[in-house]
Amino acid sequence: MKAIIVTIASGACLFLVACATPYQHLGLGGGFTDKQIAPDTFKIHFRGNGYTPDKRAQDLSVLRAAELTLEHGYQYFTVLNAGSSDRGFVAPVTGTVVGNTVIASGGGLYHFSGVDLVINCTHEKTPGAQDAKYVSWLIRATYDLKT
Repeated sequence: MKAIIVTIASGACLFLVACATPYQHLGLGGGFTDKQIAPDTFKIHFRGNGYTPDKRAQDLSVLRAAELTLEHGYQYFTVLNAGSSDRGFVAPVTGTVVGNTVIASGGGLYHFSGVDLVINCTHEKTPGAQDAKYVSWLIRATYDLKT
C-alpha cells in the first residue's frame, strides 16, 4: 500500500513541476515581483521555471505592467527599460551501480527565463505608450488566464 501512495505522490509532483510558470506572485515555480520606485514608476521582475518559454515570461511581465497601471489609477504605461535576467545551469549526471549495470540519471542544461521591466504610468496617451486595459485583455485571452 505504501508503494502505491508514494507512486501517486511522485506523479502529482511531476505534474506540478512539468508546467510552465503561472501568472502569480513569485513562488517556488516562478512568478513576478514588483516595486514602486516613484509615484508613477514601477520595476517588475518575472522569473519563469524550466518549462516557461521566453515569450511567455515576456508577456506575463507586460501583463503585470498593465495590471499595476490600472491598480494605481492610470490608463497607459510606457516601458522605460527592459532587460533579461535569464538563468541557467548544468545538472550533473549521477549514477548507481546495480550488478554489472550503471544506471545514470540527471544531467542536462536547464534554462529559467527572466524579464526585468521599468515602466512609467500616465493618464494621457504619449508616444510609445500602451493601453493597459487592452494589453491586459489581450494577454489574458492569449493564455486563457482568468481575472
